[in-house]
Amino acid sequence: MRFLGTVFLLLGFLCTACSGTPSPSSQIEGPAVHLPSVTLPGYVVKRAKKVTHVLVLVHGITGDGKSSWTSQNGTYWPTLMGNDPTFGDFDIYVYEYPTRLFGECLAISDLTNNMRTHLRSDSVFEDHEQVVFLAHSMGGLVVRQFLLRNRETIDKVPLLIFFATPSAGSRKANAAHLLPTCAQVEDLRTLDVNSYLKAQHSDWFSSGFQERTTSYCAVEIESSGGSLTVDRSSATLLCTRDPLA
Repeated sequence: MRFLGTVFLLLGFLCTACSGTPSPSSQIEGPAVHLPSVTLPGYVVKRAKKVTHVLVLVHGITGDGKSSWTSQNGTYWPTLMGNDPTFGDFDIYVYEYPTRLFGECLAISDLTNNMRTHLRSDSVFEDHEQVVFLAHSMGGLVVRQFLLRNRETIDKVPLLIFFATPSAGSRKANAAHLLPTCAQVEDLRTLDVNSYLKAQHSDWFSSGFQERTTSYCAVEIESSGGSLTVDRSSATLLCTRDPLA
């Protein structure tokens, strides 16, 4: 993913700001214990010494916990961040879930139950004072739904970072609706034909989360198949800070 280099430099700055810890000169709180045999979802980097923060990465539709966060030269960003002093006070956790375009699949509402099971099993919230979510595409909708289902966790979430999350849906999902797509594609249709997204928006605003946590949103600048998968208005709909191009 070509944008990751710039994005994670920015993420380092944002996470430093949210944590209140010193910037790149800070010391890593114990060596990064990389887990080469880890089975995702789970910790990719777990500090030898307990730390106060954790970064949770959530991929998008048809993605996975490895390829979605791997650059063209083969660098796996969760591991790279584990060795960066900027993230010295962070464990790195990758949430991976089953996703596909066609056939049977879990709808977003069911994925949030799956996420809750894994995060609880790995004590992600229990073991950290702050949890930062970094989500790509549909992963952002999964994160929002998770927070709505588990509202007691929001006070530990100072920052949400979304990359091309279709907050108002995607026209490409509307076109795919004519095919036998899975439930995840149905959940990505545009607001005018998507009762699920309408309900998520209503719940998000009524919960007060829009005022209680900061959301940064990145937008697509390169088209795929002749058009953007997620247009700017959809990707920035629920941002609380200026979008990142």
